[in-house]
Amino acid sequence: MRLYLRQKYRDQIKFNEKLSILMIAIAAGFALFTLRLAHLQILAGDKFRHLSDKNSIRLLELKAPRGLIYDRRGNLLVDNRPSFTVAIIPAETADPPATLAKLRRFVDFDAESVNERLRASRYAPYRQVIVAQDVPMEQAASIEEFSTELPGITITAEPCRRFPLGECAAHVLGYLGEINTAELERMAGGGYSLGDHVGKAGVELVAERWLVGGDGGVQVQVYADGRPQIELDKTGRPYVRIDTAGRQLLTLGEKPPRPGNIVRLALDADIQKIAETEMGDHDGAVIVMNANTGAIRAMVSRPQFDPNIFVSFGRNERRSEVLSDRKYPLLNRALQPYPPGSTFKIITAYAALCEGVLTPNTRFTCTGSFTLGRRFRCWKDAGHGSLDVVQGLAYSCDVFFYNVGHALGIVRMEKHARTFGLGQPTGIDLPGEMRGLVPSPAWKEKAFRNPSHKKWYEGETINAAIGQGYTLVTPIQMACVMALVVNGGKQVTPYIIETVEVPETREILYQHTPMQKQILLNDAALEIVREGLKQAVNSRQPFYGTAWRAKNDVVPLLGKTGTAQVAKFRERAETKDALEKIPYEQRDHGWFVSAIETVDEPLVITVFCEHAGHASESAVIVVREIAKRLATGGVIAAEESPERDPST
Repeated sequence: MRLYLRQKYRDQIKFNEKLSILMIAIAAGFALFTLRLAHLQILAGDKFRHLSDKNSIRLLELKAPRGLIYDRRGNLLVDNRPSFTVAIIPAETADPPATLAKLRRFVDFDAESVNERLRASRYAPYRQVIVAQDVPMEQAASIEEFSTELPGITITAEPCRRFPLGECAAHVLGYLGEINTAELERMAGGGYSLGDHVGKAGVELVAERWLVGGDGGVQVQVYADGRPQIELDKTGRPYVRIDTAGRQLLTLGEKPPRPGNIVRLALDADIQKIAETEMGDHDGAVIVMNANTGAIRAMVSRPQFDPNIFVSFGRNERRSEVLSDRKYPLLNRALQPYPPGSTFKIITAYAALCEGVLTPNTRFTCTGSFTLGRRFRCWKDAGHGSLDVVQGLAYSCDVFFYNVGHALGIVRMEKHARTFGLGQPTGIDLPGEMRGLVPSPAWKEKAFRNPSHKKWYEGETINAAIGQGYTLVTPIQMACVMALVVNGGKQVTPYIIETVEVPETREILYQHTPMQKQILLNDAALEIVREGLKQAVNSRQPFYGTAWRAKNDVVPLLGKTGTAQVAKFRERAETKDALEKIPYEQRDHGWFVSAIETVDEPLVITVFCEHAGHASESAVIVVREIAKRLATGGVIAAEESPERDPST
């Protein structure tokens, strides 16, 4: 019994010892828990209360992709690609300037512009303020890696404009730029804010109201130690699914972004590529237009630029080169005014036939010059001999048209030039079209201040008859002149935009309806002019027509050449070597306005070669090669073909 009691006593002592240890451990645990709770509630309460607020709800802006642009056959011309945008939320960083200074270690940005946006958004502190757009993935990854050092900095995927054809059709398609304060005020109510990109030229500008989408937003429940990931679906539309830690986020509310509308152009990517290629190294313009409808199938302007440089990160140097280039590559030369040279003789001939100054049998003799107070030379020093109007056009005899202009007079010449559409915009749906100039005594009276310069002289009339002097025309105007000649005198308005449609429903918001207006009423005069333009290409006796190099075995052409004098020289540059000795800015311009019949449609082809010398050596050859490729169905190589709209 005694041994039993002793053993029981020992067991009780061991139990009590274990119980004491357990109680001490529990007490210590409670003590640690109490201390931690006190720390969280009292010492760090404000911090975690703020984190809790941030941990609950975040409102994110979802940028809408701009509308896609297609050509008439469904070839994709402009779309969007994913890009990374770095922004700052002012309310989420105690010291925005300090945070931005740290951010400079990873990405370069315009601090002045960012500060301006910060000031503009001071009443919306939780709104994302753009710092840098189209940031390379490597830089975006570095920023994400050091996110703890950059409070308030966000990285989102946004749609960025892409021009797959690069320089091809750049002046038609246009380019984007950051909205400025004046534009922001003008487009107030359109949902724009500083940092947004808007159309600055071309279709991107004129179709801005259709191409811009409607930004959306999403309200998600987020974690304080992670950032929502804005991704793009296959259509370029942004959405939010997970955060940077890969955790699924709960969406509390969403307004999906509305993509911009689809714009379809009259442009033909295949014809555009042909025109770009055959223009070679010439500066100037090419226009290919349907003579019956005014649909622009191709429009080239040289020198070129790549629209991608205005939306792509890290191409500041290339942008600066384009903006400072003295040849002004951003200028659409198809819409700029130049002296027409002998292409104006089309109008002089038609006017004289209508006014009875000329008949089909009227002849003038060219001896190489015409005297009216002084000697006015023909381009052919030896003279052309006796010519009728068809031959006068075919050989582009200056003396013939000096006689015609002298008999016609400037008043009637001006009237018919305006009937052909000169001196006024054609109405093409592109920005920057110039009016050109049709001179007259009344115009000169107003234009010159010096009284001795106000008087109109007969010598100015005969100069105007051959497209020299004060007259200025644009390539698009001359394309319309040629359309009048070949379509029977019906005026058409050139156009680029064919239709605009809603992407989801294909609802048509706009559809161009070509219109014709009969403005030239003398069919017999038009037929004579057309014959003269045919002979300019085909004649070999007694002289070669001025456009003889356009003749080929593939497609018949008709047209009128023009060599517009820029500076007066005693001797003409008859060879390439002689031309290269003349300063570039003083070299003559070369024109060829022409027309062909293709399987699909009648086409006007107007080529203007800036400072390229004789038209027969420049513009005529460009037209010939374009016409041959169009007639034989020449298209761009498969690897260069743009993507097609799957719905077409």
